[in-house]
Amino acid sequence: GVDLVNIHLFHDASNLIACNSSPSVYSGNRKNALRYVINRISDSRYTALPFFLFGDFNFRLDTLSVVEHLSIETEVQTVKKDSSNEVEKIICEEKDSTHQLVLHIEEKLFEYLHEAIFREDNGKALLKYDKEVRAFRDVIREEDIKFPPSYPYSEDHNQPT
Repeated sequence: GVDLVNIHLFHDASNLIACNSSPSVYSGNRKNALRYVINRISDSRYTALPFFLFGDFNFRLDTLSVVEHLSIETEVQTVKKDSSNEVEKIICEEKDSTHQLVLHIEEKLFEYLHEAIFREDNGKALLKYDKEVRAFRDVIREEDIKFPPSYPYSEDHNQPT
């Protein structure tokens, strides 16, 4: 037999919170949840079976590291809400006289001027920031990603995905 395990892990509720640390708090939550599932299906009290994990792991690139990489040659501004000290958005502009907007991050927004980097060669240039599965190399193996994401790049129905 084989255990087929469909899993749906937590998503990143806020891009701004995901930018606070590396790894993000969300990454830590996913790691704990996946470790719990793996421990349960590997429990020595039960007959050991090979298992196949599938579903929505919601693994993300290490957001802080990606933002640092994408904004390395920009002027970074952190905008805070008037009523509190809470970060409302992060704006990264060209350092030259144009001050062109390069990266704009809000809780539910991540806009990058050169967004082709996410699509070209299936985003391989950013795979060095794909770190979440590494914590599980001792028990699971991830197949190479040879397909585009199954989610839209934009939630705007007028924009192509």
